[in-house]
Amino acid sequence: ATKNYLLTARSCPFLRHETLPKQSKQPKNTRFKSNTPQNNRNSKAHRTLQNTCLLELNINNNIKRQRAKNKMPCRFAKARRVNNLEQVQVNPGVLSRKHKDTIKATAPVVAENASEITKTFYKTLFERNPETIPFFNKANQKSGAQQEALANAIIGYASNIDNLAPLLGAVTMIAHKHVSIGVKPEHYGIVGENLMIAIGKVLGDAVTPDIAEAWRAAYQQLADICIGAEASLYKSQQEAKGGWEGTRDFKISKKVSINSTAASLFLEPVDGEPVIKHIPGQFLTLHFKDGDIANVEGSVGPRHYSIVSRPGYPYQLIIRKKDDGLVSKYLHNCKEGDVLKISPPSGTFTLKDTHKPKVFVSGGIGLTPHLAMATTAADRDDDVTWIASYSDGEELSVYARNNLPQSVKQHNIIRSQGHQRLTSAQVIKYAPSTEAEFYLCGPDDMTRDLFKGLVSLGVAEDNITYHCFGPRIKTN
Repeated sequence: ATKNYLLTARSCPFLRHETLPKQSKQPKNTRFKSNTPQNNRNSKAHRTLQNTCLLELNINNNIKRQRAKNKMPCRFAKARRVNNLEQVQVNPGVLSRKHKDTIKATAPVVAENASEITKTFYKTLFERNPETIPFFNKANQKSGAQQEALANAIIGYASNIDNLAPLLGAVTMIAHKHVSIGVKPEHYGIVGENLMIAIGKVLGDAVTPDIAEAWRAAYQQLADICIGAEASLYKSQQEAKGGWEGTRDFKISKKVSINSTAASLFLEPVDGEPVIKHIPGQFLTLHFKDGDIANVEGSVGPRHYSIVSRPGYPYQLIIRKKDDGLVSKYLHNCKEGDVLKISPPSGTFTLKDTHKPKVFVSGGIGLTPHLAMATTAADRDDDVTWIASYSDGEELSVYARNNLPQSVKQHNIIRSQGHQRLTSAQVIKYAPSTEAEFYLCGPDDMTRDLFKGLVSLGVAEDNITYHCFGPRIKTN
């Protein structure tokens, strides 16, 4: 027998404001059903699950038959487009009560050692499976951001093991990122094996056979859910008009120099065939082979760049060269006619399909996804306000504001003219009302402070969407 629970995930904390929900306080004997919107319409989960990425979670007792039917190495059924994102049906294996109780009992110990576990995990993974290194950003590894994101993901999953609804937004976000870099089902087995080795190394004899079994089963459940979501995205990208699977060759049809450190690249497919019509706010992922970038030994991982052009127009990227950026230097020096390998548009930080007034708030390079979003919103006659904070002399911001439609109300905050970091009070001053939709993108601390500030000034959380570049999973 199958029980179908419709769960919508646009406002899930992982996806939007990226904070982990507090640990569930439901009684031990509460089953999954009691946490669904149908049975608890006043619950926090119901209030926060809104209208964009509809995830249908099927708990199917006949998993073996479902696997055979779909010919998938995961418990996955099918998918369809819903409000610009994917409706994913997944059939995760149900953890036993013993497994769940064990996870909840050991979660505090794992949380206390999560940082050390993730550091050990990556070290072990790269030593035992060096072929996985290109999947990870070296800068995020060096800064510790990647390790922190994984540690918080482990804590969040363990804390919500009785009710996974608040985590489904994170699954969508992770699925888009994984599909963009080419993660496949077989990679989850590699990760799971090395994660269990890391837990054993850090916790030692405390990891009994029962504990190991519970965590292994919990990981497999999460892996199956992610694999299903990713299979859906791969399928939809391949079957969409102009779609493709994996990478596709694009040539630089036009290159425009913005300044000495920034350039705009216009891309067209080498095969001359149509391309997917992207959703404003999405990004393209560029892939590189060994030897593509001179003076670099080994593989260089994929890089994500926001699409700044309108949907239906040639893909356009803005590349800002960094002193320590191997890829950004390489792309900045590319010439018209050079060919790049690119995977289909991905990303969950996208323009909502509404006609509410929209306020786009950015810091520095965070304005790039806003260009496509603000332009598209203005094209459909939405009330659009543009608020950009940048350093004096930042020519990228000048380029951006010169390429926005005249109907967009612009407010540019130049920090060197006596302004400090952009504040929520300034945003509210320029916004048409607190009922508008607010899109925040920029440095991590700035966007989080703005989110908290806007909420305190009366903006509903559902009307705030924000994105930070880099690993995104954070705790309160």
